[in-house]
Amino acid sequence: DSDDGDTALHVAVSRGEPAMIRHLLKLGADPLAMNFYQDKPVDILEHRSDEKEVRECLAALSRELTDFDRRLLMGIPAPVWREVLGLPERMPDPLAPPVADAPPALVTFITVNHADPEPEMKPVFDAHYPGWRPGSVIEPAEPPAGAKHGSIIRDKTTKEFGEHVQITLVESTSSAIRPTARDFLARFMREQDLAAFEFKVRRTRGGAMNGGGWGGHIVQLNGYWIKVGTAGWDE
Repeated sequence: DSDDGDTALHVAVSRGEPAMIRHLLKLGADPLAMNFYQDKPVDILEHRSDEKEVRECLAALSRELTDFDRRLLMGIPAPVWREVLGLPERMPDPLAPPVADAPPALVTFITVNHADPEPEMKPVFDAHYPGWRPGSVIEPAEPPAGAKHGSIIRDKTTKEFGEHVQITLVESTSSAIRPTARDFLARFMREQDLAAFEFKVRRTRGGAMNGGGWGGHIVQLNGYWIKVGTAGWDE
């Protein structure tokens, strides 16, 4: 779908049609394809409350783990990183007209669990945050008079101002999820005490109460890592 990026498999899951799900998978549909909202077909089940429908769709979508699922980056499965980071950023349009009075682009500084990312993460973050730098190069600074970006952090060496992306990923279990009354999938996961990671992604331009982000749990179920209980916040 050109509007939301849904595949036929996304639609089959959203309509609760397990027979069509199995048919599409048999024809080679990609169960890991993300739409424009960063949702895989299985993720749509988080918002379904019909227990029978969710169970049948889960069974139809079930997949075997692959080498990709077992690949570790900083000790964390690659699919978990994919859930946290989503799809890579789209390249800017080089032919787009300039935006009047636009502030200069800010540098992106990144930390993972309060430390610099390990070298193996460089190609991953290169795709998602082009030109990023490790958080250890940050120093506090007052922006120059008239600056529109509002940042109070900058690169120690180049003196460029930026935004700090703080990613935290810690092992957890699905029993830590707080499901809503209508969310059968989260309740189902909680009862099984499945392997999970709790994550938070905070973006700030420096200082307390000067940012926002989102977080939740990523749980392993039926061959997938599935985001549940996600919520965002502003500071």
